Amino acid sequence: MSLLLAATLLTFVPEAEARRDPVAFEGDFLVPDDARELARFCRRHDAVTGDLIVGKAWTATDLAMLSCVERVGGRLVIKRTEHLVSLDGLSLSQQSGVPLRAIRIVDNDALTDVSALSSVEGLRTAGLVVQGNASLPALAGLPPVVGGAQVTVADNRSLISLQAPNGARSGTDLGHIYIANNPHLERITGMSRVVWAESVVVRAAPRLRELSALPDLTATGAFELVGLPLLETWSFAPRLSTLERLVIEDADGLKVLPAMPDLARAAEICIEDNDLLETIAGLTVSRGGHPTVDRLVVLDNPRLDKKGVLRVVDRLHLPAGEGALNIEGNLVSPSTNLRLPSAVSPPPLGNAVHGEKSGE
Repeated sequence: MSLLLAATLLTFVPEAEARRDPVAFEGDFLVPDDARELARFCRRHDAVTGDLIVGKAWTATDLAMLSCVERVGGRLVIKRTEHLVSLDGLSLSQQSGVPLRAIRIVDNDALTDVSALSSVEGLRTAGLVVQGNASLPALAGLPPVVGGAQVTVADNRSLISLQAPNGARSGTDLGHIYIANNPHLERITGMSRVVWAESVVVRAAPRLRELSALPDLTATGAFELVGLPLLETWSFAPRLSTLERLVIEDADGLKVLPAMPDLARAAEICIEDNDLLETIAGLTVSRGGHPTVDRLVVLDNPRLDKKGVLRVVDRLHLPAGEGALNIEGNLVSPSTNLRLPSAVSPPPLGNAVHGEKSGE
């Protein structure tokens, strides 16, 4: 072979590779810290079949260098970055119709803006975790969640406003919804089209004043509002009718338990340690008649008149027998008749059972 022909072939091969259409990268792709290596990846690939992982090696302030990725078959993971400020530049232009397995945005010190997620047309996800992002002030425009998704928003110390993701379609059923330990969080809205969840927990938000999410929720397992001292009322899950366990605890700004007009059935209701609470009559404001409750625990609410509690108990469908009712540590007025309704026997002394706090 002549030297001229060999040189021609050596020149032709790279040019042919350069003209070849990009293909999907097989498996998970951890974005490298070498810009040249990432550029080579983008020349060869336009999608990732597994997880796309942006980690500590990422030094840019946005995701423009990843605009070549049009589709992800697994999870979008953005974790432990030190310089990333926004998700601008994220493309995922071919993602529509195929939900991500999950979006995980975790422990990103400088991140302040995730609004680029709302610009991805048709983006949906089967899970969402936004946790430990020290500088993130707001969450809005998050992609809808599909059936079975778990949603966690926790430990974001600068988060003030949360517009939680809606269900992907009417009648969406979800897994656990956990919103906790966001010390500056003031408002929670969103999550329409969700009708059932395995559990709903909002806890440890000492500045929370507005809670108006889940307008379509009708049933859940655990429903817990714990450690919300500035919350005075809410329009949270106003259509809730069936639940396993309702916990209202350490909501020290709450004076009146909001009405639950569709409540029909609760296995257990625990109302504990609410300093200003004066009435729980909202439990009996039901359009379908008074709800059936298997067990009612009302403990250590210093302004809650025990006589008023007994009036509520009289309207609830409580079973007879020990353990169905525990009302201790509440205000006892001089005129209160301490005799319990005949359908309910008092628990033995020293055998009161406090409602358990949900584990995290």
